[in-house]
Amino acid sequence: MTMHRLLLLFLAISASMVQSGINEPFPSLKDLWTSSSPKLGGEDGNEIVPESNLRNPDRRIWIITTACLPWMTGTSINPLLRAAYLAKDRAPGKITLMVPWLQAEQQELTYPNDIRFNTPEEQKAYVKKWLVENAKMPSAAEKLDIVFYAATYHDEYHSIFPMGDITALIPDEQADVCLLEEPEHLNWYRAPFTGNVSILFLPFIYLLFRCDLAKKYLYSPLLVIITIITIISILFHIAV
Repeated sequence: MTMHRLLLLFLAISASMVQSGINEPFPSLKDLWTSSSPKLGGEDGNEIVPESNLRNPDRRIWIITTACLPWMTGTSINPLLRAAYLAKDRAPGKITLMVPWLQAEQQELTYPNDIRFNTPEEQKAYVKKWLVENAKMPSAAEKLDIVFYAATYHDEYHSIFPMGDITALIPDEQADVCLLEEPEHLNWYRAPFTGNVSILFLPFIYLLFRCDLAKKYLYSPLLVIITIITIISILFHIAV
């Protein structure tokens, strides 16, 4: 991909985050990006690129996120339900949810007072029980794989970050599709995945433009830097 197309992609994504007074719309991502891969079925622009076809039950999908139950936050619940939905009608082992494992002293900071885990297996059992009893998805609970990576909680950011290269935990033969939840926290280690989908939970640039830009920039320039790095990384993954 040429640099001018990367620039157009960046402008299109940025334009979608802010409300501008420009009457002429930016080119859409569909207009800017044309895949050279053969497409599957559909008409009127609804064709599916094979690499993007997640309905194929043979795809091996990893969902990596930055939080886990019993912490009731968006990055624990949304990825869990996403993984469960994908797993419920597939063969066991096709969908894996990768979540952070916190040591006891950091569980004190993030989990409810009466819930602690001595091992990842105990926490895995808790998550699967929640799927059965709360989400009413017993089939998904049985078929979904859950693995843990070593992580640490930073109270100043109220966020969990991995301790090392989490992609090293994924066998090469299973590296098909990866969904990164909060990719700006997961770092950008390269992995041999066929597909890579990044899900950002907080549109930092949109919030900056909706508020007083100068005030927000001075208050937290780190958010701007993280957002820019994330967008550039997403474009790089698309390009290669």
